Amino acid sequence: GTGVAQAGTAGATLVTNRAESIPAYFAGHWVEVRREGSLLGSWRVGTISDRTVTLEPNGTETIALQPGDAWQGVYRYDSVEVRGGAGLSSDDPVRIVEITLSGPTTPGNYTEITVPLTAETVMVTGNVSIPGITSTALTVQAGATLTHAASTATEAGVLELKVSGTLTIEEGGSIDVTGRGYPGGATYPGATGSTNAGGSHLGTGGVSGSAAKAGTYGSVERPREAGSGGWENYRKAGGGVVRIEAGSVVLGGATARIVANGGGGDHGAGAGGSIWITAGTVSGDGLIEAAGGASYRQGGGGAVAIEYGAATGTVLTRTNARSIGGRSAAENGGAGTVFLKGPGQAFGTLRVDNGGTVGQATVLPSLGTGVAQAGTAGATLVTNRAESIPAYFAGHWVEVRREGSLLGSWRVGTISDRTVTLEPNGTETIALQPGDLWQGVYRFDAVELGGESILRNDDLIRAGTTTINATVTVDRITSTELTVKAGATLTHAASTATEAGVLELKVSGTLTIEEGGSIDVTGRGYPGGATYPGATGSTNAG
Repeated sequence: GTGVAQAGTAGATLVTNRAESIPAYFAGHWVEVRREGSLLGSWRVGTISDRTVTLEPNGTETIALQPGDAWQGVYRYDSVEVRGGAGLSSDDPVRIVEITLSGPTTPGNYTEITVPLTAETVMVTGNVSIPGITSTALTVQAGATLTHAASTATEAGVLELKVSGTLTIEEGGSIDVTGRGYPGGATYPGATGSTNAGGSHLGTGGVSGSAAKAGTYGSVERPREAGSGGWENYRKAGGGVVRIEAGSVVLGGATARIVANGGGGDHGAGAGGSIWITAGTVSGDGLIEAAGGASYRQGGGGAVAIEYGAATGTVLTRTNARSIGGRSAAENGGAGTVFLKGPGQAFGTLRVDNGGTVGQATVLPSLGTGVAQAGTAGATLVTNRAESIPAYFAGHWVEVRREGSLLGSWRVGTISDRTVTLEPNGTETIALQPGDLWQGVYRFDAVELGGESILRNDDLIRAGTTTINATVTVDRITSTELTVKAGATLTHAASTATEAGVLELKVSGTLTIEEGGSIDVTGRGYPGGATYPGATGSTNAG
């Protein structure tokens, strides 16, 4: 177990806060002790008396414990081999020098490990499910698949990999959490569901007939949310969650993959999940993807975020969070988001591209806008939102104004109900007060839109440069520079009989439309049989 050293702890004597006496067989077990977050040491249990143990020094060292130290039981081995579909479970962490995780090769069958592992070197062969690995080097061999356990309706699974050196995925190897997100009929807490639709994440799932669209949710820059399941009979699960922190990530060939796709099948497909990678270097020609699942009602795309110091190969070009096409525009899902932050960027690049599929919209979640309430002071902002702020808004940007002047733009740090604490950008002092006006915003160095994407956002997007690469539908763009590339078309959504569409472009610098490019809202006004409110219509006229 784990706990805090109690009164009477001194020297090598550790008085635990276990609820029951410690069994005799824990003699020889390892205990790690930390003080103020720093590791004091790892020692074996010598003698045991009720809830108290005496630890054995590893050599001539002197053990000097004190009340308040944090203790944790651990298992330590030079090597471990988990083979042939065996399961390994432990509440105490397992610390290993070298481990080979070997699983079955039959699709859908896994060696199930329910505890995170720590080792110097980890090799994965076959199909292995595990919640996390901390290592110096991790290799997923050709033909191997690393995944996490399937999520439930109330708890999303996560595969968390912390590799201080190199994470290598060989040609034909994969980190694959496809269909490991929320099960059919379940979504992120507080997000709206549906009845006859594909799952949504940041891309909206496809719908049948007049069915409601499932609501979108999640973080663009720090995605850790599973994809929603589909919303029909025979519905499928969404994609799971992959979080990687590594010195280097190497995808060894075109078939090396990191994927968090939604599950597909006959009816409502799941939405893509989340992949968040922080690495010194990213290299190779493999695939990183959080796509919606394919079915009669396609799942919406998920979220991919990659922060890197250097990149080589085609892996970043191939990275996507699209929806799969093949159905009607209503039944196809919308694209998810790809966020890339490379060297020299302050805010990164947002890419929204549905791969040429005409489908539903990408709808970025909105923190909203309002007036600071009583209790606002310093960096604490008490909002007037009607509902609690979801956890995924941590890291989101907030602009605050007083009497029409901008006080500043700050990221959300902590969240409590409807209150946020904002993070200073440097040594500045944030001094908010009740009555200040606040507005959630997205900030990027660059925005790239293409592939028949439809982007909708209530929170403003502030971008340095915006590039339109194909047919793109938006309501508004605020940017320093805007370029519509050759062959690309920028338009707004079709108007309805009661609401006229508008394309609002605010470009402080240069708006460029290249040869063959266009801003074109032809046929996007009132539909046939409708006109401006109060104007007279007709029966047989243009």
